[in-house]
Amino acid sequence: MITGTRRVRLNGKPMWLVDRIVSLAHNLAKDRIFRGAFLGKNLLQLFSADAMKISLASTDAEIAACYPVIRELRPHLPEGTFVARVRSQQQYGYLLAYRQEMDMPVAAAGFRIGQSLSWGRYLYVDDLVTLPTHRSQGHGAALLSWLESFAVEHNCEQLHLGSGFQRKDAHRFYEREGFESVAYHFHKVLVP
Repeated sequence: MITGTRRVRLNGKPMWLVDRIVSLAHNLAKDRIFRGAFLGKNLLQLFSADAMKISLASTDAEIAACYPVIRELRPHLPEGTFVARVRSQQQYGYLLAYRQEMDMPVAAAGFRIGQSLSWGRYLYVDDLVTLPTHRSQGHGAALLSWLESFAVEHNCEQLHLGSGFQRKDAHRFYEREGFESVAYHFHKVLVP
């Protein structure tokens, strides 16, 4: 539907999604592998809510598929140990959520629920990252919204995350999403 110069929705899809589809379709139409793989499929189906859903990684394959995304934030993690490391952290409550586009994770969030005297019951986001080619397209905001809903469903009173001083763009994003910078976080490396 078009109202004046403000485009609102087309076939029930938000215009940012339609614009994204048109842009990708234009770029991908040149790719003969893409044309062969998706011949006959409706592009709106490829980028539907189901195609861009948020899921918890529960299988080794789903966890491994998130590695290219997490590597953007944690480049020191070797691919060969990634699944085992996530599985080890899961013993302590770590969960890995991801948003996919065309059956490929494009954004991921590692998080856990905890409880403390200072925060009460909380959800802490350890890792939140979107592939560079997919930034500023709503994936991070969608993950944060999903995390907030997950926290509320699990009776959390607060949602926390940490971010390195150098990640200025991320800080602006968090502030736009309603987060406040309230503390410094200190650490000390211990050698056993």
